[in-house]
Amino acid sequence: MVRLALGALLRALGVLALLSMHIGIALTLRLNAIGIVNVHWATNVPDALKLLQEVPVDIVLTDYNMQPVDGLTFTRMLRDSERNDAPFVPIIMMTGHATKKIVAAARNAGVTEFLAKPVSVASMYDRLVEVIENPRPFV
Repeated sequence: MVRLALGALLRALGVLALLSMHIGIALTLRLNAIGIVNVHWATNVPDALKLLQEVPVDIVLTDYNMQPVDGLTFTRMLRDSERNDAPFVPIIMMTGHATKKIVAAARNAGVTEFLAKPVSVASMYDRLVEVIENPRPFV
C-alpha cells in the first residue's frame, strides 16, 4: 500500500532539472523509469528561474559543474527568498567529483541531498524517496 501511494506521488511530482543537454536527456529517461513524468529541464540559470515561475516544481535537480553559473551559485539563488518564490524547494545536486569539500560546500549553500555520478535509477530513486519521506530544513 505504501509503495502504491509513493508511485502515485512520484507520478504527480514536478521536477526542475538544471543540467547540460546530454545529462538532461539521460536523467529524464531515468526519472521516467521510476514513474516521474513531469520533468522540466533547463540548460541555464535564467531558463531555470523562469520555469520556477511558470510550472509547479516540487524538487530541483542540478549539477555541481554548470557554466557559466555553477550549481552552488544556483542553489544560493534559490535559497534567497528575496529573489525567489520557492526558497524551500528540495534540491538534489549531482557531481562526478564528490569530495568532502564539495559536499560540505553544497550542504552549506542549501542543497538537500547529494548524488555522485554516475547516477543510476536506483540511486536517484533512493534520493527522491529520502526527500519525500524525510523532508528536512537546510542550514
